[in-house]
Amino acid sequence: MTKSKTQADPAVTNCLVADKFTCEFTLKFFAEGGSPVFLTRNGRGEYVLLDVKEYDHMKSELELMKRLAEGERSAREKGWLTAEPTTEETSQPEESGEPAFDTSWASNDFEAMIPELPFTDWTVVNETDTIYELELGGLSTADGADTATGFEEDKDALITYINSLSAYGFSVEETGENYSWLVTNDEGNTIEFMCADGYCWITFTKAN
Repeated sequence: MTKSKTQADPAVTNCLVADKFTCEFTLKFFAEGGSPVFLTRNGRGEYVLLDVKEYDHMKSELELMKRLAEGERSAREKGWLTAEPTTEETSQPEESGEPAFDTSWASNDFEAMIPELPFTDWTVVNETDTIYELELGGLSTADGADTATGFEEDKDALITYINSLSAYGFSVEETGENYSWLVTNDEGNTIEFMCADGYCWITFTKAN
C-alpha cells in the first residue's frame, strides 16, 4: 500500500486499499491524523473517510445552504419582506410620544378628530365640507338657582373630558365664562365647545 499526502493540500491523504490489513492501517492512520482520507482504486478516487462529527457538520451546512437558496428563490418570485412599519403603526403618534385614542366610535372624519364624546344622543345641526356642528340638550350645565338635579355630574364629566384632550396633544383654551373652550389639534383643525342653559354645542372646523 502507498500512503502519501498531496502536495496541494496536506490535510488530504491518498490511500490505496488492497486488503484487510490495508483497511486497518488506513483507519489507524485516519484516527491519528484526523484529516479526511481519500480511498482510490487504480489511481481514481472512490471513497472519503470523515470523522462523524465533521460529517454531521457538513450535512448541517448543506441543509442550511439549501434552505437559504429556497428562501432567495421564493423572495425573487413573490417579493421580499421589508422592515417598513404597517399602516396601523404609522398612524400612532410615535414622534411626539403622545398616546393614541380610539376612533372606532366616529361616523365621519370630523368626529375622528377627538376621542369618544361623553354623553350620548348628539344631534347633527350643520354639516359642510369644512364645518360640522353637534348639539345636545337636557344637560345640567347651567349655573343658577333652578339648576336641575345632576348638575355637578354633567359639569364634571364635560370638564374632565375637555381637560383630558391635552394628554393627546391638543391645545385646550378656555374662552368664556359659560363653559366655552377652543381645542386645536396638531393639524390646525379646531373643535369649539360651548355650553349654556342645559345645552352643549360642538363645532368642528377643518383647517384650510
